[in-house]
Amino acid sequence: MKTPSLKRFLIGVPLILAMAVYLFIYLFKKKIVIIGFGYKNDLIEVRQSKITLQTVTINDNSIDSNGVCSFYETFGYYTFSGNATLNIEIDSANHKLLDTVLVLTKKNERPFISFEKPTETKFKRHFFVGDKRYLY
Repeated sequence: MKTPSLKRFLIGVPLILAMAVYLFIYLFKKKIVIIGFGYKNDLIEVRQSKITLQTVTINDNSIDSNGVCSFYETFGYYTFSGNATLNIEIDSANHKLLDTVLVLTKKNERPFISFEKPTETKFKRHFFVGDKRYLY
């Protein structure tokens, strides 16, 4: 009689643990969008706690006459403590044009990061952060 109970236990416990881990991660995962403009082959790297969440290489799918490309990427980040600290770097031809830290609070429901046109600022980049729930 003990063998079927032990088998159920050995199968049930890992299943319950796997479901609990999945729910735990799902509850704390949020989506973020990065959009904007850059030059071909610029690298945008977004990290959270030394873990690279996303590396975007800007390609020439939508290039204008000034050599500026537009991009749009969506990825996830985690908010275990309520706030998320994201490190953002832009590398253009092995020159760091932006290296900053961004703190997103739990109030940011649908955040986005938008990079402005690089033709206006050649050797540095500007960006702004917003929340899509405020866009109409």
